[in-house]
Amino acid sequence: MITYNEILNLQGIEIKHGELNVSGDECPVVSTDTRTINSGEVFLGIDGERFRPMRFLSKLDDCPLIIYNYTEENEELVRKSNLSSLFLGVKDSIKFLQDISSKVAEKFVNSGGKLIAISGSNGKTTTKEMLFHILKSFEERVVCTQKNNNNHIGVPLSLLQIRPGEKYCILELGSNHPGEIKVLCDIARPNIGITTNIGDTHLEFFNNRKNVFKEEGYLFTAISSSEDQAKLFFKNEDDEFLGTLPNDDFVVNYGESSEGIEIKRSFNEVKVKIGEVSYTLKNKNITGEHNFLNLGLSFGISKMISTVGDNVLIEASQSFVPTTNRSQWISYEGVDIFLDAYNANPSSMQAAILGFKHDSISKNISLEEVLLILGDMNELGQGAATHHEELGKFCKAQGCKNIVFVGNHSKNFNRGFGGNAVEVNSSKEFSKEFKRELSKYKRAFLKGSRSLQLESLVDIN
Repeated sequence: MITYNEILNLQGIEIKHGELNVSGDECPVVSTDTRTINSGEVFLGIDGERFRPMRFLSKLDDCPLIIYNYTEENEELVRKSNLSSLFLGVKDSIKFLQDISSKVAEKFVNSGGKLIAISGSNGKTTTKEMLFHILKSFEERVVCTQKNNNNHIGVPLSLLQIRPGEKYCILELGSNHPGEIKVLCDIARPNIGITTNIGDTHLEFFNNRKNVFKEEGYLFTAISSSEDQAKLFFKNEDDEFLGTLPNDDFVVNYGESSEGIEIKRSFNEVKVKIGEVSYTLKNKNITGEHNFLNLGLSFGISKMISTVGDNVLIEASQSFVPTTNRSQWISYEGVDIFLDAYNANPSSMQAAILGFKHDSISKNISLEEVLLILGDMNELGQGAATHHEELGKFCKAQGCKNIVFVGNHSKNFNRGFGGNAVEVNSSKEFSKEFKRELSKYKRAFLKGSRSLQLESLVDIN
């Protein structure tokens, strides 16, 4: 999507060594990993605190172009190299990566591509995966953020997946500090945007929901500044903060009673109405109202940005399966486990617990027969103790019986729960008792912030 000549014309090049031995009009693949780079690809090295990729030049013997940070050490390595590649020493290889990817994004949108960016406190990754699954069911030329590559390096790497002829690119935008969404939007310049919701996330750095809204909601500003006449922003009309955004011509409202995409969700299905046509979507692989909202939204977006038939979209929506560690059902030691160990904050934790509770009851499994293993919710700032205590009160009000809480906030949680939860410091500590404890129940629920590594409990052999 970007040619060699366009790369060579970017700002930030400090020095050149050698000559380009391929046509400057070719569009190369750009890689940043010496372990996985393929023959003929461009290598762009990003120096880390300890890792220096230019020390592995022996693995780059078939790279027409090698880009690296212009440092004394790297220059010495280049001078000693006998490779026939063209070497570009740049002032800042991360900034250069961002500039390359921004050029790719610009060309993609100008050629008619739909560059979809997703921000928000909860549901970004699930919505991205659902949307990708639906679009991919009828169009092969779709790329999306892989894993959790949603930061200032991950977003550029995602954009570099775009090849000539791609139709859709789905980007997840992550942020835990003020201003990061703007940086990502300036790189990607999306023409379609979705901000899922505003919740109590990363309060250690944002302090309150108002500031979270200011950060996550910047995507609306980015879409409004797009020159694409077909630009769209999907607005969660039911969200306390997002609902205040103006209803400009490019805005499509969605929510319980919205005229754009009406979404009425329950614990086992979602009803979507677009115009005068209504659809009912079921999916046995997902759990909780919040996930059916994400499914209804993904279906509605796919419907509005494509011309494919309804049946194709419905079948794809109903065949979606969650990815590893995210709202995923697994079987372990004969017990069904709901595993959602990738992230946690107050609103996502409550939504997941409610979904698990209702799914259990619908299968005639009482709360006495299930085990909840909960972990710390990180980056909540000064209000962390209160948020964990409130979670304990919530679990008590829902009638939860058997809870193990893992992490530093176990006492705060137990204060709200009434002192009846088992408190442990780490997943490693609980691993010694996990199998024995699990064997007492018909099913279990695992959710906590990534640092707790709750998924390690079911990885134990």
